[in-house]
Amino acid sequence: HKWLRSVPPLDKPAWKPDKDAYLKEWQDNWEKAQAAEDKIVMEWLRRSQAIVWSLDFRMFESSTTGWLHWDLWVDNMVLNEHGLAGIVDFDRMSMAYQEIDVARAVLSGALRDGRMRMEAARAFMDGYREQLEVPQGTLTRGMRMLYLIESLWWLRTEVRTESGLRGLLGRFIEEIHWIEDHWTSLSEQLDTV
Repeated sequence: HKWLRSVPPLDKPAWKPDKDAYLKEWQDNWEKAQAAEDKIVMEWLRRSQAIVWSLDFRMFESSTTGWLHWDLWVDNMVLNEHGLAGIVDFDRMSMAYQEIDVARAVLSGALRDGRMRMEAARAFMDGYREQLEVPQGTLTRGMRMLYLIESLWWLRTEVRTESGLRGLLGRFIEEIHWIEDHWTSLSEQLDTV
């Protein structure tokens, strides 16, 4: 992200938090789950709808836009004995909110067996802070943005039922459920990381 700040920005972000847009796409997912009589996904969607209805979208007004990888999870990071050696898979790179990348990296790298390994999350954030300033609340806000984006991708009947996708994508569903399960305590857990 530090290097990407030298790249000229686009006119507008590719995505921004929008309650109406979320609920419209949510409705499409709901109708598909109903048609498939997928009670599991319907319950997932009830939870996501309640979360989004309760969310004060003004919390995102202080977020700044910038270039982001947009798919910064552990499988796209190359490590060696000295730490991060490189990042791959830039085909989705765009302008939005860099805190989304931060949240995705922490979530995929620190969540194991339904438990956030705070020492791993802290290590990532400490390394990130060596490069850029991270105001308090950034990681929590990033997790909430990540939820707004990814819950629409992963909490769908086709993801849950397609056998070829279940194993690979199950981790993302687990991550979304972790955010849901900790929604009201995200600040308490993550703002000190």
